[in-house]
Amino acid sequence: MNTNIDAYDWSSFDPEGFLTRLTRHLPAPAPAEGKIAPESVEQLYAVCEANDPDSELRPGLTVGDLYCGRGTKDRYTEMFTAHKLLEARSYTFDTTCGTIDLKVPYVEDVMEKPNFIARIFVNNPILFNDVRIRLTKTDKPIVIYAYWRKVGNELLATITSKSQFMIRED
Repeated sequence: MNTNIDAYDWSSFDPEGFLTRLTRHLPAPAPAEGKIAPESVEQLYAVCEANDPDSELRPGLTVGDLYCGRGTKDRYTEMFTAHKLLEARSYTFDTTCGTIDLKVPYVEDVMEKPNFIARIFVNNPILFNDVRIRLTKTDKPIVIYAYWRKVGNELLATITSKSQFMIRED
């Protein structure tokens, strides 16, 4: 996977539009000649993880603006409201409510205290079971792109498509 920021066309990248394309399975805008359009969580994560948080994707948008994970854990000691790629560890599941709690950011030691807990809602029971089964089989980082909202003492997001998340396999 290409991790070079300059290989991608970020000129028309819009965090909200990216989420819309992921959830509705729409194509990315045509990239400039010789460039790649960021089209997946995997691509976005590869670029964010491999580059410094202060690296500029386009004017007014840095890697650190889009990525909350191990590489930016010192920036995100508190919750936020934004479209963001979040790297976390699976924590607990509530099958009745269709929610999954995550420790943010991902930490190797399961006993290490996270900066905060994030909760995702998965309203489709088939998708919830698929995600839950995949997460129970791994201790690897979970990467989710969503619109995260700070509500009281919780960070909340809704997952409506498999394309919004990945499990890092390395």
